[in-house]
Amino acid sequence: QGSILQNYPRDNVAIGLIGRIAMSLAISFTFPLLLWPCRYAIDTALFRGAAFSWLRHSAITVALVAVALVCALAYPNITVVFSLSGATGAVLNEFIFPATFYLKLVAGPSWGQRLPAIALWAYGAVVGVVCTGVILYRVVTGR
Repeated sequence: QGSILQNYPRDNVAIGLIGRIAMSLAISFTFPLLLWPCRYAIDTALFRGAAFSWLRHSAITVALVAVALVCALAYPNITVVFSLSGATGAVLNEFIFPATFYLKLVAGPSWGQRLPAIALWAYGAVVGVVCTGVILYRVVTGR
């Protein structure tokens, strides 16, 4: 099922309750850890070199939490989130980044040595675009 909490057994109240409490604790403690690098990146990109401001810090935090809440309410089925993260993050980590790092870090490889990395990069780009497009098509059409 799409909702993780619905996968716990309904006939065994103890296991279901323990699972729901554990999942709630995991999400409650993980969310701030994920929020920090996102807030830091936004603050650095938009306000580079500016002194720390609690007002700016709080405004960015509230905006990020609001965006997360809107996304959670708009897409209550977690499979959409997992699908999009897999179509983008996995493709970047497994195809695009390794090929790009090889092409940038290896000094002067010949065309024959560069061709597999270029092919890997191109394959990753095609797979990423196609998979993301299919997922977004299914979200928009409701299939």
